[in-house]
Parts: sequence; structure tokens; C-alpha cells
Amino acid sequence: MARHLLNYYMTLRADRRFPLITQLDLDEIREYVPNSFSLQLDAKAGDPTLRFIGRELSRDCGGDFTNRTLSDLPPQSLLAIVTRNFNQVLEEQGPSILSEGFSDAEGAETLYRAVMLPFSTTGSEIDYIIGAVNRSHGRIIVLGSGKGGTGKSTTAMHLIASLLYRGDRVGSIDLDNFQRTLSRYIENRELLNAQHGLGLPVPNHLSISDWDSGTESFEMHLSRLARSCDYVVIDTPGSDSDLSRVAHSWADTLITPINDSFVDLDVLAVLDNETQKILRLGPYAEMAVEARKQRAAHNRKPPEWIVLRNRLSNLAARNKRRMADTLEKLSTELDFQNGLGFTDRVIYRELFPLGMTLLDLHKETAGITLSMSHVAARQELRALMEQIEPPRAYRSPAFRKPFDTSGAAGANHRPRVMPRLVPTTEDEQ
Repeated sequence: MARHLLNYYMTLRADRRFPLITQLDLDEIREYVPNSFSLQLDAKAGDPTLRFIGRELSRDCGGDFTNRTLSDLPPQSLLAIVTRNFNQVLEEQGPSILSEGFSDAEGAETLYRAVMLPFSTTGSEIDYIIGAVNRSHGRIIVLGSGKGGTGKSTTAMHLIASLLYRGDRVGSIDLDNFQRTLSRYIENRELLNAQHGLGLPVPNHLSISDWDSGTESFEMHLSRLARSCDYVVIDTPGSDSDLSRVAHSWADTLITPINDSFVDLDVLAVLDNETQKILRLGPYAEMAVEARKQRAAHNRKPPEWIVLRNRLSNLAARNKRRMADTLEKLSTELDFQNGLGFTDRVIYRELFPLGMTLLDLHKETAGITLSMSHVAARQELRALMEQIEPPRAYRSPAFRKPFDTSGAAGANHRPRVMPRLVPTTEDEQ
């Protein structure tokens, strides 16, 4: 949202100090109008007037506050919290972006991002501020492969730790009610923290036992978690289930770890042994394709799909080369990215009962001496993170304090009739 609006703002500004309010074309920002507002500044009164409030923001305020001043807004409304920072635009004499947590009237906490843009009637002084607010929705990463023993939970935990150390708010969900590997991994981590006070960062974790059975309840909890986190990592079971299919339909990023074996490749496709052509889709690929169709039906982008070759051997075997060639062909047919996961190392089996990851080995009480193998394993993790997200500097182990995950999902609707963000001469009269 912010990038789009800022780019549009800069095209309007041209060589003026501030863009003219009369240049504002609502068709260019149509999708943001329900969460937009317009402030008219009055230097004498000192209390800006709300000339327009989008439908979603009005609903949050509990009424229509159009043509009323900022001081009239309910103090705990999202609009009041955002607009009280309007002086920041005046001080900086330019656009302002805010990104904070917000507790609504029911005590539910969500993240929001807002942008406020200065406009002018003359091009030299700020007369209006046009703003838009977006309740953030964290990126949902689903790990699935349609079979067990592929390293999904180990990969999930290392992704979670990487994001936490980077300073992101992370939620996690374990949909495997039988093995509960990710849940036990996090329980081991919390136990180690309690025993030794290490302060290892932990995600806001949920498992199937945390909600009533049924997909509707799961979607409600997932939506709440996604609204209070930057990322939500979901570990799915090695078998097909309704919840797993629903999770896949929510995925922004789908990560499919498979062992470096043609036995595991069957979950993606059944191949002709001689020509290596696809005879038919495997059961897991069918699920992934169906998830894409569901997202398309709801006007959502298809998930970024990454297939990881996990538990790689250090030997350059013929089977290893064949797997690489076959996956390269499949990636074109099924539209996924190929990635290298984790080499088969003893360290991963040693870390699980401790609840630790490769990134935690700087802790003195780990009782594990760093070796070249561990350094190589960290490089594998770094390469995986760079494939999922652009490189960012890792932060210190300090992480954000716990947060509430209650809240409700909102709707994004595009109105047919565009309202005015600023008053016409007739309105002012």
C-alpha cells in the first residue's frame, strides 16, 4: 500500500514542493478508498477537519465523523491513533509512514500501517493531508509434502527462529495432532528457557487442541494470528486432511521439503521411466494445484511454491544428479522454484530435544562445540531464507514482547461510486 501511494504521490508532485489537491485522481487509488481519510488543515483553529472518512474507518469509529474535527473522534479508534500524528507530516514537510500495534475497543491487537501525504491548493503550503490505513496481514508460510519424514518440522522451526532473530513477529501452527513434532520442539525450547534462562525467542504458537474442531474455527484463529504477526508458519501432517487443504489455500508461500529420492518424487508426479514425462500429477501436487484455484477464485495471488531437496547426501551420486535434472523439468511443468534444503546432519537430531536451532548455538549452555559442519549448515539456512525473502541483516536475540492474538478479519471491497476525498466549492459553501 505505502509503496504504491508514495509512487503515485511522487508522480503528482513533479517539480512542485507539494502536489496540487486538484490533481488527485481517485481511480489511481480506488482500492484504498474504504480505508482512506482526508484532513483539511486550519492554521487558525489548530484542529484539522475530517473532510472524508472511508467506510471501513467509519465503521471502526462507530459513526460518521465527516466534517468534524480530530478532537471529536473516539480516542481509542484506529483513525484517532493515526491522525494524531499529523504534525509529523508538517514537521518533515513530506510523506509520513507509520507502522505500529493497535488495540481495538474489544482489546484485540493487530498491526497496522498508515501513510499520510501532504497536498496543497497552491503547491507551496500544506492545506490537506490524504491518508490511508491498512491493517496488516502477516505472510503465511505453509510447509507440506503429503508424506512424513521429509524434515518439515525441522525446516519450520529453523524458519521460525530465523524470522524471530530478525526481529519479526512470528506465529506458528501445528496441524499434526498425532506426532505434534513442531509443538514438542517449541515445548522443549520453552523448557530450556525456564531451566537456564537463555531467553531464546519463541513464536506465538497454536496447535489443533487450541480450538474447536472444524475448518471455520481454524480459519478464525489463523486470521487472528495473521493480523498480529509479520509471519505465520504452519506445519502440516504427512497425510491428507481437511485442515491441511484449508491451510494450503491460505498460503502466500508454500514450501515442500522432499527427501532426495525418487520415492518422494511420486507425491509430485508419476513419471515415465524412460522419457521422464509426467504421466499424471501426484497426490500432493493435485492438492497444491487445487489450492491455487481456490486462491484465484477469491482474487488472491497464487502462492510462491518452493520445493526443497532435503536431507541431501554429501556424495555426488548418479541418483542425486538425476533428481536435480528431473526436478528442473517438473518446476517448469508445475510452476515451482527449486531449492536446496538441509543436508543430512547429526546436529539436527541433537538440537530437537533441546528445542534449539542452528542460530542458538552461540549460547554457552548449549553444550555443543561449533564445527565446520555447523557453519556449513548455517549457510544452508541462510540460502533458504534468501530464497524466501530478500536478504536482511540478522538482529540480536532481543525480540518483541508477547502480544494478544485476538481480532477479526476485515473485508476489502471496491465501491462502484467513488466518494470525494476533498470537498468541492459547493460542499464548502
